Amino acid sequence: MAISWHIAKYGRAIVGGRYCALPNGPVPSEVLDLLNGLITGDISPEFWGTGIETALQVSGDPYPTFLPKVKPDMSVLSESDVEILDKVITEFGKWNFHRLVEFTHSLPAYMKAAERDPDSRNPAIDYEDFFEGNTFVVPGTKQELLENYALSRVFPEHPLAV
Repeated sequence: MAISWHIAKYGRAIVGGRYCALPNGPVPSEVLDLLNGLITGDISPEFWGTGIETALQVSGDPYPTFLPKVKPDMSVLSESDVEILDKVITEFGKWNFHRLVEFTHSLPAYMKAAERDPDSRNPAIDYEDFFEGNTFVVPGTKQELLENYALSRVFPEHPLAV
């Protein structure tokens, strides 16, 4: 929910990357790779030296739980990131797993991804689909997102948060 609310209101994702419509809900594939690496002990080189492997305690099987062992570094988040994350926690923080899965599967962005690629186990979600049916949409943010994406394709050495 944070991704769609933040994109709709501010024209950028909190965490960039390739979002996929996975069986348990949408997730950035890079985050899933990181979490899977924490479970198996095979952390991707891009995360080496970040301290992530000592920051979280992983427990549970077959459904792992990730518990923080250190306080988060809030300085890496913008004010808008914190605003939206707080709203999501307030709105959905007490929901159980099954209710969250059911809700995320009903979101237009999730359904469009699944319809576009019905044979895939992890179809990609297009960022622009996060705007459909989203009550947080601010006029102009979709256009800004698309323009920033176009610029990042032309100037890859200066990536924008898309």
